[in-house]
Amino acid sequence: PIPITGLTLHPESAEVAPAEPLGVEITERAETDRETRLTLRLNGGNLALAGLSLVTADSLFSRRVTLAQRTLSEGEVHETTVATGFLYRLALEGRPAVSNVTFAADVPVLSRELLLTIHHDDNPPLNLTAVEAQRRPVFALLLNDRPGPLQLLSGNAQCPAPKYDLAALRRD
Repeated sequence: PIPITGLTLHPESAEVAPAEPLGVEITERAETDRETRLTLRLNGGNLALAGLSLVTADSLFSRRVTLAQRTLSEGEVHETTVATGFLYRLALEGRPAVSNVTFAADVPVLSRELLLTIHHDDNPPLNLTAVEAQRRPVFALLLNDRPGPLQLLSGNAQCPAPKYDLAALRRD
């Protein structure tokens, strides 16, 4: 147990968390009567998605979507669902368009490959032209009380933590 001696609460900011584009490519597409399954290749892994968006010209649709990633556990590959959502667009002539084509905000992604399933149920497949992605940027702030060069060492979160003798390193 850790004794907590104080707490400071900060009100939620109205500012939207920053996001930047993330390259994504559809590497495989499988269509069945009831769903479209896409394999997506991202331009990076070990990141937080800010959102995944479907690009389609269809003006009237609603679909349930599932996002999964493959993980290795006890020597076996498993598909783990990381996000689900409900995407729609209602764009009728003479009325303002209403749509939500983005989901999977703030989802941690471990690998470069994602599996997106669009559930059509009894509807025809969407006229999907692309999938776009945004990611949350990561910032590091280093404070140093002495002038001179700094080094930032990072590693893999799935590896055991190294045991550094920091006192000995400081002498060097």
